[in-house]
Amino acid sequence: MDFYMQHDCPESQRVFAILNFYQISFKKNDTPVYLQHIQQKYRDKIPKDKWPMLIAKINFEDEKILVGAEAIEKYLYDNFFISVAFHQTFSAAAKQGVELAENQVNKTLEYLFLNPRLTFQNGFRNDPTTFRLGARKPILHRVLGIAFKRIGSQMVKNTFKLFKHRKEYSNSRKELLEAMEEWKVRIGDKTFHGGDKPDEADFSMYGVLKAKYNSSSFQRFIEDQFPLAVYRWFLRMQTACRYEENRLMVAVDSSTQGQRPTPA
Repeated sequence: MDFYMQHDCPESQRVFAILNFYQISFKKNDTPVYLQHIQQKYRDKIPKDKWPMLIAKINFEDEKILVGAEAIEKYLYDNFFISVAFHQTFSAAAKQGVELAENQVNKTLEYLFLNPRLTFQNGFRNDPTTFRLGARKPILHRVLGIAFKRIGSQMVKNTFKLFKHRKEYSNSRKELLEAMEEWKVRIGDKTFHGGDKPDEADFSMYGVLKAKYNSSSFQRFIEDQFPLAVYRWFLRMQTACRYEENRLMVAVDSSTQGQRPTPA
């Protein structure tokens, strides 16, 4: 399966984390030239700039093109890539946690990232391997051109928004830390918000934060300013949702699905 995602899209990051948590075999594609190519190839079948997207083919079936988090998750359940969805608790606590992540934290981060410096950092990925395509310079230049065009456009838009939302921008840092204090209380002494395993709220909050994590300044902000309990939770989510490019599908017992294999 091929998974296409925008690295600054919370829904993309959330589904990406779920795929990794359940150890599903897939190839990640988030380099700008790949995203541009796939949108051109399937322009009659998919909405423009709609992410994430999954292209799957099982045995001799026709190729399936799934766009959007809801469609992708349904496909994974219906085709038993996820036989037991541990993270789907449907609890009131999980619903409240999702609302905190998607409504409050995500909105606050949007205001905080009106800062042109943060916009540039998050748009231009800090990991140099992201733009390495076999060290072929013509392709690299094309990728950088696409990235800078997108970043430049976003920076111009954010500059205008910054003047319009000066008050919200000024309060965004304080409000984000207040939300993280609330998240700390919700986690309590548990490993995850959902207990021993992540629930819907864990994946929603992780997706929202990861969508801004390419900014080196935001990375330091998480490390230095977030409550220690929240930072440790974030590290646990990173470990539980680590991407492995050459992962193979294996039979996973339903009682242990979602847990990483114990090293020999």
